[in-house]
Amino acid sequence: HKSNQRGMGIEFAGYTTLLSYPDPRRIDIRQSIRDPLGEIYVKMFNQRSATPVMIVCDLSASMNFGGKNKKINLAAEVAQSIAHSAIDRHDALGLVGFDDEIREDWLAPISFRSQHAMTLINELKKFTSTNKSNRAIKDLYQYMPRERALIFFISDFLSGVWNEEIPAAKLPAMARISINPD
Repeated sequence: HKSNQRGMGIEFAGYTTLLSYPDPRRIDIRQSIRDPLGEIYVKMFNQRSATPVMIVCDLSASMNFGGKNKKINLAAEVAQSIAHSAIDRHDALGLVGFDDEIREDWLAPISFRSQHAMTLINELKKFTSTNKSNRAIKDLYQYMPRERALIFFISDFLSGVWNEEIPAAKLPAMARISINPD
């Protein structure tokens, strides 16, 4: 994944002076000759970094809708695709399942050892929920990673929870979470 970490990557990030980034292996003679002040410049590159992946899955009763092609089966396929992609890229993987509450039996913390998360994802196809709502979506902030991560929400979003106000006490913890719908 793209990263802002400087290092031995292949993506060119720009130039800086040798004093601010002391790596003589990266000296760029052409850029240094162009400088009227005689500074010596080095090339900077971005290196690839692992990005933790968190899958957040709605386990409410509405996900059981749809005869042969239930929403929960589609959610399992999407989660498997995401998980295989994360594992292939050597990224950490985690899973949180929720309905009326955060389900501790459907919780796999982010880890580079993804067996627990994969086991839960494989069990999704057999899962049948009895809880009607997905109200615990308001409490998910407690389980979100503290560092930068890629978070996938898998839900049908059939709930009035989105229209309710979030208590002010939860806002500081949610300030670090940025949701991009693109």
